Amino acid sequence: MLNYLLTPVLVVLFLMGLLLTPTPLPLGVPLMAVSLFLLIATNKLIRRFVWFLRQRYSWLDNAIGFIEERADNRIRRTLRRTRPRKRKSFSRSD
Repeated sequence: MLNYLLTPVLVVLFLMGLLLTPTPLPLGVPLMAVSLFLLIATNKLIRRFVWFLRQRYSWLDNAIGFIEERADNRIRRTLRRTRPRKRKSFSRSD
């Protein structure tokens, strides 16, 4: 029940952070990071979407991986839920 109430609020906070990013006040990026973290922790659909984006864009996967390595255990566990599996590369020997 709480997730249904929390998700729209967190989406609005993320969009507000997106709007505040180009301003001189350093509020946009931290607001986006906190709201995205809470969205991943509470919403399975957002978690899958972030997983898809990490799988598709290596720069985003590297950025979130960088945060994963340096974060607290609780944050690390939450971000690991969105980590895509690495594909095995098969080499052909013709």
